[in-house]
Amino acid sequence: MKVKKEVRTMRKQKFYLYLNDTEQRIVLQSLVRLKNQLIQEGRYTDIVDEVIVKLMEATKKKTPWWAKPTGSLISTETLR
Repeated sequence: MKVKKEVRTMRKQKFYLYLNDTEQRIVLQSLVRLKNQLIQEGRYTDIVDEVIVKLMEATKKKTPWWAKPTGSLISTETLR
């Protein structure tokens, strides 16, 4: 029993990023720059390619036209 519990806790934790259009564009540009740098160094770019594909295939959350566009999280401390 203990081994099964340890195996379950040894799983990698998933993280989800919620990016607006501007943030997604910045991340994509950074990944392309990293890929170009790796190519110049003669290193493999497989991992960066996979992340770029995941970023481009990510589903976008649709918001109604009357809702405010979602942006970065703002702390309530700064609003006071």
